[in-house]
Amino acid sequence: MQRSSSMSWMQQDSRRPSTYVEMVNDIINQLEKDLEAERSTTAALNQQLKELQLKSKSQNDELTAAKSELVSAKVAHQRDLERIQMLHAVEVEELIKRHEQHLQSAILNNERTISAIRTQSQEAVIPASVDVNASLPDFLAFIDRFQEETVKLTQLQKSYISG
Repeated sequence: MQRSSSMSWMQQDSRRPSTYVEMVNDIINQLEKDLEAERSTTAALNQQLKELQLKSKSQNDELTAAKSELVSAKVAHQRDLERIQMLHAVEVEELIKRHEQHLQSAILNNERTISAIRTQSQEAVIPASVDVNASLPDFLAFIDRFQEETVKLTQLQKSYISG
């Protein structure tokens, strides 16, 4: 709204200086224009502020949802990790039990093998009675037979141990 001079019937001469009222009217007119520009700037800034607030709220909601998702993923990961550790512990225990069973079985098999070897060696080595009146060739033949049987038993024992 522009103010006009109270003396509108008078035309201002370009050569004469402006009156106080005209100067004040010009200042008021300029201030009103500036005020209107500030109002439109304020309205635009308020609109931008509302848009930024909405965007900030939606981003905050998205961040909250992402945080919640991360927390639930962390909890699920922790549960999976604990389950895997428990399964691993059970598997290790089973392997230890199987190993102990294999050891016991191997010990029993070794004892059976040793017992069988002893039985065979006792059956194979039945010393023949030595005739005191026998001749020297008979005695040497007895020693040769004894050495051969000893070699056979040693080989038999090695084959049981290695086999």
